[in-house]
Amino acid sequence: MQRILIPETRNILRLAYAPMVAVDVATAANLSGLNSVSGNHFYTGFTPCTILAGGSLSAIIGCSGRYSYGRKSASSVFPDSQYAANILQIAAFFGGPPQFVPIDVTMIDYYDLVGEAWVPAGLMMASYTEILIRYISGFNPLQMPSAIKHACAAIVKNFIARAGGITSAKSYSAGRIHVQFTDDLIDPTVQKWLLPFNKVIGM
Repeated sequence: MQRILIPETRNILRLAYAPMVAVDVATAANLSGLNSVSGNHFYTGFTPCTILAGGSLSAIIGCSGRYSYGRKSASSVFPDSQYAANILQIAAFFGGPPQFVPIDVTMIDYYDLVGEAWVPAGLMMASYTEILIRYISGFNPLQMPSAIKHACAAIVKNFIARAGGITSAKSYSAGRIHVQFTDDLIDPTVQKWLLPFNKVIGM
């Protein structure tokens, strides 16, 4: 779940975690170990996606937004409808903090690979100032990209090769046991495998 301020005069935003993935009820049950998945590789606590958007299952589970005070130099009118003053702008000068209201998930468009989402306008074409959005992202552990699996195995190998991590430990604390390791556990080969999954977000 993320709480995101929508960029000024925009209705497109970038979610922090990608790729976004829609998980149906049967898959969620399997990944939560409810249907006796074999092996020791399954997640717990998956929430299945049940909302259809554009005829396909949406990775977004729920979303709500609220209107707030805009900057003095900017209008809070939805960019697709800048033709007149909005009643919500006038109402914003009276009363307390604005409340979050539901957003129709079926109207939200998103690009699953990078986590870019397009949020529709709200009441009377007013643009939301911030949203709360809940979605599923990541990879199906039963269909994990081979580069990620190889990288995980290599990190474990490096850990074992350094006397079970003893020679690579930089710090250790006993309170809720916390150990910090040297950066060389992730060697150049591991970095190369994980490079396609790195991303830099700039808004």
